[in-house]
This record gives sequence, structure tokens and C-alpha cells, in this order.
Amino acid sequence: GGMATHGLIIGGFAGVALFCLIRRKPLLVMIDEMAIPAALILCAGRLGNFIDGQIVGSVTTVPWAVQFPDAEGFRHPVVLYDGLKNLLIVPILMYVRRRGVPPGGLAARFLFLYAFPRIFIDYFREYPLTLLGLPSGQTMNILMSVAGIALIWRNRRRPMARPLMPRTPESASGLWWRRALLACVVLGSMLIPSDATRDIPAK
Repeated sequence: GGMATHGLIIGGFAGVALFCLIRRKPLLVMIDEMAIPAALILCAGRLGNFIDGQIVGSVTTVPWAVQFPDAEGFRHPVVLYDGLKNLLIVPILMYVRRRGVPPGGLAARFLFLYAFPRIFIDYFREYPLTLLGLPSGQTMNILMSVAGIALIWRNRRRPMARPLMPRTPESASGLWWRRALLACVVLGSMLIPSDATRDIPAK
């Protein structure tokens, strides 16, 4: 009910923060490094939602309406709206990165650009759950938008510094096992049946 991708962002941040704590890396620099890949990943995830017929929009008569397998009537392809929004975040963040911002500035802008436009996109979505009197996802959108604005404002008050991690060359021989592991993770995730993530065995 709207908590999955928000939970992914929060959980991803917690994972990066834990990594930085263990490996003694600068947190703000690391989350800046993850901002653009995160937008691309969330875009790809929305395409997967659409292909799998998940997250239906509200009933509509617009010419681009689609009919989902488990929902009556023609509906807004709301996941495609959200996926396009996530994709459009990428060039904005790339422009901001070229201009240069203090550490944490890129991640703060990602948070706001992800959450604030989604408030309007989610008006076309049907939510089964509520949180704090609003649809659960909308509550998270509002909270994340406010957090993003606050972080952007705070970031502007920080001194400028090099926002990206310096690139240290590594030999190809030292990277082969990492590349192989990444390939296994990507290929493995493509083989997981849709039913493995649901409580609907019949589907």
C-alpha cells in the first residue's frame, strides 16, 4: 500500500549508513554517489511493476488507459507516470552535479524530486491502506518532501567541497570477483518468479 519503494529508500539509506560506519567512509559523499543510480533503479522497478500488472491506477477514460489482469475497467498506468518521473530526475541531478554542491546536496535533491512530484502522481493511484489519515504512500511522500526541503536548505549553508569520491584506479584482476558477484545477483533476480514475492499462490 505505498510503503514498498519508500521503505526501499529508507532501508537503502540505512544500509549505506551502516556500510559507512563499518568502513569509515564519509556518509554524505556516499549517498551523493548513490542518488543517480537510485533514480535509475526506481525507474526500472516501475517498468517491472507495469509488466507484472501491479499497482493499478484509478479508473479513467483517457486514451492511454490500460486494463490490468486483476482490476476491472480501464485505469491510469500510474506506475509508468512514476517511472517517467524517476527517469527525469537523472538529468536534473547530473546537471546539479556538474555545477557542484556541498556533500549531501545531490542526495537531498533526489529525496525531494522523488517525493514531491509523486504527491500529484499518486492522486491517480488506488491505495488500500491509510497512515495518519491519508493514503499510506501519500503520507510518506509528504514527510519525505519536507525532509528533502529541510536537507536542501541545510546543505546550502554548508561550505562547498568536492562532492564526489575521488576515483582510485584498481587493477582488473582485483575486480573480477566483484563483477561476477554482480552478474549473479542481477541474473538471479531475473529468475525469481513473481509469485515468490506475493501471498497469492494461485497467481
